[in-house]
Amino acid sequence: MSGLRYPFLLLFALVLKLYIDCPGIIWSPNNGLELREKIVVITGASSGIGLAASKIFVREGARVVLGCRSPARCAIAIQEIENFVGGYNEQTRSIEPIPLILDLDSLESVQAFASELHKRFDHIDVLVNNGGLVSPPKQRTVEGFEKGYGVMHLGHFLLTNQVLDLLQSTTGGPEPSRVVHHSSAAFLGLSHIRSLTTAFDLRGEVTDGCPFTLSEMKNHTDGWYAFVPCPVGGGYVRAKMAQAMFSLELQKRFGHPTTPNVRAISSYALHPGSVHTAILSSVMNTFPMPYLLRPPMVAAENILRCATDRKIKPGSFLDGMGFPHNLTGSGTDAWFPENDGRFSFYRFFLELKALFWGIRVGDATAPAWLVSEQAIRPHLKTK
Repeated sequence: MSGLRYPFLLLFALVLKLYIDCPGIIWSPNNGLELREKIVVITGASSGIGLAASKIFVREGARVVLGCRSPARCAIAIQEIENFVGGYNEQTRSIEPIPLILDLDSLESVQAFASELHKRFDHIDVLVNNGGLVSPPKQRTVEGFEKGYGVMHLGHFLLTNQVLDLLQSTTGGPEPSRVVHHSSAAFLGLSHIRSLTTAFDLRGEVTDGCPFTLSEMKNHTDGWYAFVPCPVGGGYVRAKMAQAMFSLELQKRFGHPTTPNVRAISSYALHPGSVHTAILSSVMNTFPMPYLLRPPMVAAENILRCATDRKIKPGSFLDGMGFPHNLTGSGTDAWFPENDGRFSFYRFFLELKALFWGIRVGDATAPAWLVSEQAIRPHLKTK
């Protein structure tokens, strides 16, 4: 029986992947907000999905700020984007992007990046929290946080809060600004929701014991998840859960301002699909079926949909096929998103997680926000 265990799990994972991860709705520039002259800030913009999305934003005439870890990476990205759009000129409607240094591994770098945005702009129309990585165990950020959680969640949490005034500025027009969170279907793994609502394992005290590769997962029989093995890249799974929860709480807090002259913020999270980037290859460098991976340009379309599509309800989570899901709703709106008759695997698995851990995502977003605030507070520089 034990010999059938892992082949069965792999088969189940493949079937689930084919359901939630196949290309579906195609983004079109005619289906949403006009991007011409819009100010778009994107993190992790020098490679992978971030670079692909930046190419499309620039092609559509947006003023794009590239958050890159080094000047060299920014320079290469700018050249690639120029080659893609055919030059930065009025004929192509493309504006040369603005490169700014951003290392999400350092909260000091995040604050410097936010400060530079304040010097250059009076508003932001779209913030894309895209930067990410798969970090091996025992890796830490500059401030000592578990690297996956620190880079993908805390860095973006700090950045978003530091530029809230720019996102809420009415000089950007009457339409809500948008914050797009690059999350992942990986959070459907048995990530411990409660670990995000308390100061538990923020510095890798437990996730250091989780497996990182497929072979390590096979040999892992105990630990944090009690009854089942840790998921591959356990810290990555938890960080992606944190991003999805951050998106939900941001929408709750700033989606419907009650004071005048404050621009609403619409928040969205998404799963880009399984993408042929360095992130996936760092965990599965011998991926058995590479033809199932999509190119970054296809994956970037979900980012564009979140940034422009008026039909998607704020607070939604877009799956790999581009369909929205309500992660905290109830009734048919949760199980069958947008009333289109499609069963929501996302909601189904979150309900299972709620039974397993005793807490629903909707009840965990506010405590998780407070934990994030408390984690970054000692590292903030006074203005």
